[in-house]
Amino acid sequence: MVMLGVAKASGASAMVAQSDSENINKVRIVGGLETGPNAYPFLVLIKTTISTNASKGTSESFVCGGSLIAPGWVVTAAHCVSSRLSSSPARKKKRDKRDGSDPNEPRIVVSYGSNNRNRMKSMGIRRVIVHPQADLNLFQNDIALIELASEVKNLKPIKISSAIVYRSQPVVAVGFGVTSASDRGAVQVSRQVDLMTSDDGPSPDKEKNNLGPSSGCNMIKPGFVDNNQDVICCPVSVGKDTCFGDSGGPLIASTEGESGGSDSGSVGSENVLIGITSFGDTDGSLQYICGGAGGFGFYTHPSFFLGFITNTTGLSLQDIATNATLSRNSPTVPPPVVSKGVKVLPNQQLMPYFFQIIVLASLILAFFDK
Repeated sequence: MVMLGVAKASGASAMVAQSDSENINKVRIVGGLETGPNAYPFLVLIKTTISTNASKGTSESFVCGGSLIAPGWVVTAAHCVSSRLSSSPARKKKRDKRDGSDPNEPRIVVSYGSNNRNRMKSMGIRRVIVHPQADLNLFQNDIALIELASEVKNLKPIKISSAIVYRSQPVVAVGFGVTSASDRGAVQVSRQVDLMTSDDGPSPDKEKNNLGPSSGCNMIKPGFVDNNQDVICCPVSVGKDTCFGDSGGPLIASTEGESGGSDSGSVGSENVLIGITSFGDTDGSLQYICGGAGGFGFYTHPSFFLGFITNTTGLSLQDIATNATLSRNSPTVPPPVVSKGVKVLPNQQLMPYFFQIIVLASLILAFFDK
């Protein structure tokens, strides 16, 4: 991520195919920061390898993100694992955010357990279930489930939020995508970027409720009303966006917690999944650049597909979802884990300790001088 950003094609570049690996490989999270080692334990990396020439034994790979929603299940974008991608020039201005080319009978490996790709563990999968009504020409129902070869017992899955998504909801996107249009391939350490949902739909303040779409999201996705339907729309704040390689990764919000005072913050707040990175586009005729002006990022809203998820996995709503009210604050990030027995001092405490050491040393020297 540059923060999460990638160059997407639109308008003048509408003829660039979604399977154009050279172009797609040049983009990630734009305008973001590296994540902490234990900030998002549910984040997984999905690597798909396809054969490009069986006789020569050549292949290509691309990466996507995903979220662990149960010990044996990952949710991601359908276009990350399906070969039914658009070849229609009329729809090619929309660009997905994968990092690579079209999968054809892909071999899929899921990596997990770290924010650093070199430290991740990997496993195969049992099966992939793409939403039966997935239309990747229009990026509709862009959701898929991956059943892992075995359960991951030592990581906490993320719960899907079924709460109302209010207008201008603070969110965070996380992924391994490219960070600038000049880069290739995924980043080594996952990155995160602060985003905001569009100002469409309900407001916590009833007097400010918006009765219709006003952000321009419906210019890209006809029929869009607000962020409580099948997709969530995040207008691009210049320099901050998701990009190629971020597809399938999580869009996160925090739930409200009880106040714990000014020092301890809120108690009981947790990060929840409200979106799956899908595609980006612009409302203009110019080429879309991840993080560029006039852009919009769209994220599949998993709450809308809870029926598909529970029917496919056999999991209950209580297992995978929560209707806790979303916080109006940016999602919380757990503090870095410190080795046992090591006390980390705030910067402002270092100076008093420095002077104590000097005083102690002076007393020792004075004693021996006697």
